[in-house]
Amino acid sequence: MPSRLPRLALALLLAPVSCGDDDEPTPSQDPGSLCACREVGGETECCFGHGECVEQEEGPRICACDPGARGDTCSTPSPGVHAVRQRPGCSQGDPGCEHEYDYVVVESFDSCPDLDGDPFDSIIVRPATGPGGGWPDATLPLATLTHGASQDPADYYDLLEHVAANGVVMAAFDATAGTDILSRANRTLAYLLCLYGESSESTWPDSAHLDTRVALVGHSRGGAAVTLAAQAIADGLVLPDLEIEAIVALAPAHGEEQPLGPDVTPAYFTLQGARDSDTLGASLAWYDRIGAQDPQMIRGLTWVFGAGHQRFHQGLLFAGSGELQASLDAEGHWTMARAYVGGFVIWRLRGRENYRGYFTGEALPESVLLSNWSASPGVFAGLADGTGGRRPIHGFDGDALSPADDNSSVSAIGFSKVQLGPLAELDAPWSVSQRDHGLRLEWTAGTEAALIVDLDPASRDASAYAMLSLRLGRTFDDPQGCGPASPSTPITLIVRDGNAMAELDLTTALFEPGSSGRIPAPDRLVPETFGNWVTPECHAQDFLRPLRLPLTKLCEQGIDAADLRSIELRFGGQNAGGVLLDDLAFEIGETELPGCG
Repeated sequence: MPSRLPRLALALLLAPVSCGDDDEPTPSQDPGSLCACREVGGETECCFGHGECVEQEEGPRICACDPGARGDTCSTPSPGVHAVRQRPGCSQGDPGCEHEYDYVVVESFDSCPDLDGDPFDSIIVRPATGPGGGWPDATLPLATLTHGASQDPADYYDLLEHVAANGVVMAAFDATAGTDILSRANRTLAYLLCLYGESSESTWPDSAHLDTRVALVGHSRGGAAVTLAAQAIADGLVLPDLEIEAIVALAPAHGEEQPLGPDVTPAYFTLQGARDSDTLGASLAWYDRIGAQDPQMIRGLTWVFGAGHQRFHQGLLFAGSGELQASLDAEGHWTMARAYVGGFVIWRLRGRENYRGYFTGEALPESVLLSNWSASPGVFAGLADGTGGRRPIHGFDGDALSPADDNSSVSAIGFSKVQLGPLAELDAPWSVSQRDHGLRLEWTAGTEAALIVDLDPASRDASAYAMLSLRLGRTFDDPQGCGPASPSTPITLIVRDGNAMAELDLTTALFEPGSSGRIPAPDRLVPETFGNWVTPECHAQDFLRPLRLPLTKLCEQGIDAADLRSIELRFGGQNAGGVLLDDLAFEIGETELPGCG
């Protein structure tokens, strides 16, 4: 493997990259937000069994970690050989609970230096052939985990153990709480140099057991950082012999989304909690840019209804942590991370082709079905690899209403207010730090207003897609949506081709924004954002719900899906009103029929 780059070159290789906004929530550090101790069968125990519960003079009991145990909640056990935990109800082929090895080795590797020469901590979990901790005979692939702004790498032990138990060396390092995306990307590269024996200052003693196949996993800011690191590797700036088999982004932050292609990685996957108020639009933005010019590249996008942003690790268990209230409990979040983040890594690095159907939306893992849902399980997956995908029409991200990068045009007629900008500035409910952009429209009582998108001639043929999708929601006068309830808003969709016009009433029971009667589909690439979890006088549940409208509904009215000319949304009537709009696109899931069916 080629020698490392000089440290100065490594420090500079990502410096010109603009990383945009990388805000994400910072949880409160009150002891009540951490899982410390719990009652089980009348006995008090540490939540993860790696410590002893102790009383405090004030506040809840805390868990005093066993010597060597790590993480905010002692979730990573002390270094040594540990039996892999059994998952109840696990069936063969379940990506969230099956394992190949019964033992893993946990070790600390805390001597790798960053670009400033300062060593940082890390946790490595690897498969073991038995209680003696022996290595498998063959070399093994590697997966690294880059955490977000407020996490501890040891808090992800549930995921680390699961991936390691399936024949992958799993390594998570301290990216330093609060640092930006660029710093995380550079530390990811520095860590890889140490793991592969290419650092002159520190080498992992077992680097000879690694082969060149790698998956880069990141959460939040880390999810954005790993794409930058992968691009640097593909450009030959660091460890050019590595094969980046997968990039996996868990709730990635916005960060100058990169149009990565197959020269960087053949597979990209993003998992998004649908009640994540801070990175909600970023997963769509990454998905749309990555592999957009290569339809054969595997791109997966899975939304978990009821899931938040930070609960996918073991450090934060309760809504008091600063997270929005979620309808999926903490252990359910961990199950999602194992099944989808871990499952994608294992599929790509270990060749588990039987996992593919879980990422196309054809099946739900049994471990997911057994999670503690407050309603029916809500996981919607879509995989694009030549037979499924998404073509954006308008993301409303720029300063002008009409996009600058194509020949389409947008007209807003009859509105009293037309405002583009970050959703936080558009008074979207619960969006204090929401950086995703959208469009706010308002009209006065007794008027009719219309938003008309005249399609670029190059984008008129939608016959390869199955759905017209958009995110649509009502507006409110304050960021929590606690003003007067909005009256019912008549909304009509009008689509024209070269000869005909189709009209759909979006306020019918079938298409009501936020209604449980949305179009059922196995592949849903646009998120539900909030459910009805706020107080009765607040209305955040109406914020940017998805609509996926089958093109067959248009074909029934004589529309030619291969020659669409314009898409119009018509609002108004007796009452004044307003809407939020975002992410207009054509979509097709792998199990959906294109065009007119």
